[in-house]
Amino acid sequence: MKLVTFNASVDEEKAVRVEQTADGYTVSFAGASINIGVQLFKQGELQFLMYGKQYQSEVIGIVSQREYVDSRDGLTILAQHGLTDGLGWFYFGDTAEEACLCITKAMTAQCPFDIVQPGKPRDVLPGIFPDSEKLGVRNLAKIALLRKLNPLDSLAALEKQVDLLSSLVIQLANLVPGQDDIALVNHLQHIINDASANAGKSDDQTVASVMSFKKALRQAQADYFAARDGATS
Repeated sequence: MKLVTFNASVDEEKAVRVEQTADGYTVSFAGASINIGVQLFKQGELQFLMYGKQYQSEVIGIVSQREYVDSRDGLTILAQHGLTDGLGWFYFGDTAEEACLCITKAMTAQCPFDIVQPGKPRDVLPGIFPDSEKLGVRNLAKIALLRKLNPLDSLAALEKQVDLLSSLVIQLANLVPGQDDIALVNHLQHIINDASANAGKSDDQTVASVMSFKKALRQAQADYFAARDGATS
């Protein structure tokens, strides 16, 4: 595992301290420490090292960039877990041998390391492992997709479609002899009458609204897959 940093320091009290181990490094900061080695291998993934306090105890936590991106609000998630101070990140490529630990805070170490130009992981990694560039492209594609999508819009479109299908079920039930004895149909009719998401709209308007959203969603997904697959080809 290659060790790099943006800034070396001789002040051990304020710096991140790194010691080499048999398969990686021990990273320490303040009163917390963590071992970074092959036991944390995740193929083609970037993982962040974060310092914080949990229940009055100092900890160094690991946050996968995949989880951070998918959460939509990564900073809030980290704060909720008491992880407030970024120490760096580490990356594994296709194998555990293709690995890099980058300390972004001032670091002190007795083992060999390189000082690199400060930047985001997608700026630093390709200079060390050229194949890692696809990771940055893939994550940027995911971020672009999530920014296009609003979960509330998805929920609203789903509710409209469900209520439209409920209206269809009622219409079909009315063609069935003895449908007045089907209690659920009456309950469903009350829901549609009193709380339909499509109130005040014709069926054609509702279909057009749902179709417009679904087409935009499919296009956003197509754009994402094109960018992601381009990164892995």
